Amino acid sequence: MMADTKLPTGTSNTPPANTNILNGVGGGISAPFIRYPIGTSLLMAGILFVGLVAYPLLPVAPPGCWATAEELATANAAAAATKMSNGFILGLP
Repeated sequence: MMADTKLPTGTSNTPPANTNILNGVGGGISAPFIRYPIGTSLLMAGILFVGLVAYPLLPVAPPGCWATAEELATANAAAAATKMSNGFILGLP
């Protein structure tokens, strides 16, 4: 037979009632999302809808407007030369 073990005075196995997420107290930033799962689902659907509407509006370069590696190297070398001639190296004064 197992001996009846008692917890020290003032302790229990359950958390205090005021820290229950479903009571609206405690739980941090995630508590409202746990308490209101339908509202959370509607919020996520709204964010998805806004993303789908905004996606086609993102600016994109027209086809054939890509620079070659040589063009990029030339542009970077020119920018570096300009900075060095002005006394700036790697953006440091």
